[in-house]
Amino acid sequence: MIHWLKARTRYIRSKQKVSHLSGLVFPALDIGCGAYPFWDADFAADVEFTTFDLPEMQKKLAGKFVRCDIHYLPFASSSFTFVHSSNVLEHTEDPRKAFAELKRVGRHGFAETPSAFFEKVINHSPRHRWIICWENERLVAENVRGLFDKNVYLFSPLTWWIRNHLPLLWKAIMVVLDVGLNLAYNKYRW
Repeated sequence: MIHWLKARTRYIRSKQKVSHLSGLVFPALDIGCGAYPFWDADFAADVEFTTFDLPEMQKKLAGKFVRCDIHYLPFASSSFTFVHSSNVLEHTEDPRKAFAELKRVGRHGFAETPSAFFEKVINHSPRHRWIICWENERLVAENVRGLFDKNVYLFSPLTWWIRNHLPLLWKAIMVVLDVGLNLAYNKYRW
């Protein structure tokens, strides 16, 4: 039941990510896909291969996975109709260069990163280097800092515990923050 619910949630979110486009989004590329590639992805790319946990994704993307660095994508300009990148840019060495590569290879796309509110108050990941947002069509990156420019992350210990011990409650919190209040992620569509 939980596996079905996760798969269904990913499918619904993937449809919302392409809602700004009219028509087909093929071919589609997911960059930084990890174990959960974008549902409609025809190709997937990441710096490392992570075993896809969904058998249907393993089958769909067999032979269509490219190991590469997001800063130097091995694809021709505008070779994809749609490029998807979720929770990737905040990990990169140079988010502006990485984002420029996303836009270079994809005529349309969707990029999503944790918001400053989410990163500073709710759930900071020590692997995140940047807080990313978009202002006037430009990517703005700032170094991750906690509240009041100190490394104080108010609810991180509690949210990590909830995430690991009460996953359904964590999903409910994320739905409220993301869909209900639009506080969890910064989203950019082109």
